[in-house]
Amino acid sequence: MTFRGKTSNQCFDQGDDIYMTDTSPLKSHLKIFFDGSSNYMRTKLESSQKVTLEVYEESLSLAKDDLFAIEAKEKELANEVKSVKAEILVLQVVDQQTVLKKQLKELQGKKEFLN
Repeated sequence: MTFRGKTSNQCFDQGDDIYMTDTSPLKSHLKIFFDGSSNYMRTKLESSQKVTLEVYEESLSLAKDDLFAIEAKEKELANEVKSVKAEILVLQVVDQQTVLKKQLKELQGKKEFLN
């Protein structure tokens, strides 16, 4: 059957409306469109993931460098603290020796006075 030169498997016009009876070409075109779109999105996602991974690896590398620098500084400061504690201990010993020498002189003076 034909209508305005078109077969019934194509389409027919009724006023402003066009009715399709055979939608297989449209389905085929939609499948091609969505397959292409899916491939595009997959490629875009893979690219985005690659960039994200590269940024993550770079950030991790920078953090690792910072950590090593901080650990080195921490060791340096720990050694400095140890050195200062040793100096304080030496000064305390010297002060105690001075006090003990003074007390010894006082006791020797008292001993001589008593003799």
